Amino acid sequence: MLWTLLVAIVTAVTSCIRIALAGDVAMAVSKLLVFSGGLFAVPICGQVLVLWLWVNATKSSTDTLTGLENRRGFHRSAHDLLGSAVGRDGWHFTVVMIDLDGFKKLNDEYGHATGDLVLIDVADGMRRVSGENTAVARVGGEEFLVAETVPGADVEMTAERIRAAIASTEWGVTASLGIASIELTKAIENSGEVIDGLISAADKAMYEAKRAGGNQVCRV
Repeated sequence: MLWTLLVAIVTAVTSCIRIALAGDVAMAVSKLLVFSGGLFAVPICGQVLVLWLWVNATKSSTDTLTGLENRRGFHRSAHDLLGSAVGRDGWHFTVVMIDLDGFKKLNDEYGHATGDLVLIDVADGMRRVSGENTAVARVGGEEFLVAETVPGADVEMTAERIRAAIASTEWGVTASLGIASIELTKAIENSGEVIDGLISAADKAMYEAKRAGGNQVCRV
């Protein structure tokens, strides 16, 4: 690329010199200015385009209200988690589905603006208590998903921390959480199907927790 640029510069300057020697200095200067402008404009435009594409890609995988990942971002991060966890014997890949209890009633009573503040506060609490090897996403109105890779003995720890963090917010909301887990060695193959299967299983477990009264964790 650098060689191509040098060739273009030499060619352009040579052309301008020839035009000037032929007696048309104004034309030579004009061409040189046009070339110089293009020389600097093209790289700048390229950088702007790259930045725009990066911002657009980020927005397309992020929930605009809470700053958490959306469903698309969650799937991507879940795949990344599995890829980075190869070789961790005895570890599990876990998905947690979270649904706030009584959120519709809160929205109806206090309004959507207050509901949004609750969602933001809940999301912040989930970030604080989630581990390093974790993906956290808002995937619906009051629904959240968490994926993590943890030692087998710690499968339920993050879910319990999340439940407690939500219950301790100033809004007094609680959540029902469902957990589905699989050994990492079994999750890495056909990871897409595994992630979808765990989401479905965690969703069913969450409804079990909700039917049991809410503010609790249920594991399948």
